Amino acid sequence: DAIRPNVLGGFETILEATAKHPAMLEYLDNASSVSNNNDLGKRQESNTIAQLARQRMQKKTGNDTTGDAGMQVMEQVVNTQKRQGLNENYAREIMELHTLGVDGGYTQKDVTEVARALTGWGLAPLYNDGAGKKLVDNIGMERMKKQGFVQEGDFLFRANKHDEGEKAILGKTFPANGGYKEGLEVLHMLASHPSTAKFICTKIATRFVADTPSAEL
Repeated sequence: DAIRPNVLGGFETILEATAKHPAMLEYLDNASSVSNNNDLGKRQESNTIAQLARQRMQKKTGNDTTGDAGMQVMEQVVNTQKRQGLNENYAREIMELHTLGVDGGYTQKDVTEVARALTGWGLAPLYNDGAGKKLVDNIGMERMKKQGFVQEGDFLFRANKHDEGEKAILGKTFPANGGYKEGLEVLHMLASHPSTAKFICTKIATRFVADTPSAEL
């Protein structure tokens, strides 16, 4: 789905296609790499915690209208938010294996910053009883798009889980509030980097010509 349709096209196109594919998002954990460092996420987290507190108080006073099932859902949402955080697996692999190469000139700080830039890149198919599905059902996708969410097939950019802080990657500063386009800009920078050209061309020459191709080739 990602590689075959794009294998003879531009490298950046195939890089973006694999970055958004559910298999890659799950296998290298980027679907679970999130941040609440944005206004939308902070508001939603505060509202969820406040709602849970109200439900607990109502239960104590005997005025509970949500029932045990409602309480369990809210507690599940709050506990999930507490466990979530940044995951650097995909950010490391996209630079080491997919673009620049291990000696391509990036640092551990670049890995962390790329991971921050790709927070919120997740999956559109959501669990029926999960917080994400409930959010889509309650708000509606059209309204979510106005808030910065992006859905393309099985890919979903979750604007409320993207780190909106300023970032510095490979010497380039990405200003705050970059949203979904920030991740695309990072992919463009990696795809067009000289180290990527050398790394990918060496792989092709090794595959089709010789185990140790000449530097000129």
